[in-house]
Amino acid sequence: MRKLRPAAPPSEGGDKRIATRPCRAAHVETDHMTVSRR
Repeated sequence: MRKLRPAAPPSEGGDKRIATRPCRAAHVETDHMTVSRR
């Protein structure tokens, strides 16, 4: 399953990441991770 999955919802613990880092940083990180895995 190599699909770009959206950021984890706050109920899953994604709120903490968003709170620690800006939305843009999180998006870039997820992009990098998906690109690297690809």
